[in-house]
Amino acid sequence: MKAVVWFAGLGLVLLLAQGAASWLPETLRPDPLLVFALAMGLRGSSVSSLLMACAAGVAVDVWSGSPVGLFALLRTSACVATRAFDGALYLRAGLPWTFFVAVYSVFDALLMVLCLQWFVGDASLAWGPFLLRLPGAALATGLIAAPVLWVYRRIDVDAGRESSWGFIASGTRARP
Repeated sequence: MKAVVWFAGLGLVLLLAQGAASWLPETLRPDPLLVFALAMGLRGSSVSSLLMACAAGVAVDVWSGSPVGLFALLRTSACVATRAFDGALYLRAGLPWTFFVAVYSVFDALLMVLCLQWFVGDASLAWGPFLLRLPGAALATGLIAAPVLWVYRRIDVDAGRESSWGFIASGTRARP
């Protein structure tokens, strides 16, 4: 339970960092809450991680004035994607994590525009300027991924003890 409070604090700090990054040019603006949602996919207890990623998305929905639930859906799917790819790519190492976050931020941005076009009908974002700022924003998001992973590791030291499914991961059976 203690780690959940620390992760909620980390999410709040990254929410404030995302607001503070608004002074940066759009071509170099990172998405710290995307990194937070992706990092929540690395946690052992998936339900609380999924709820925290969804809460981060709801906060962005409220703050940005986007259609209700858009970022909640995107951040929740980011958490699930990390969970799926972690077993195959071992994302807990620094370089694979940074590369995964940068690539996923491109996918996330494209998915956001497609969702806006599907559900809203007329997205106010033109493809040309969007595609021009996408590489820089993905690189900036990838660069902040390594420090967030470092903080994540410091908070999640006791993750094996918190998980209710630890006996399955350890390969031992519960004795009657």
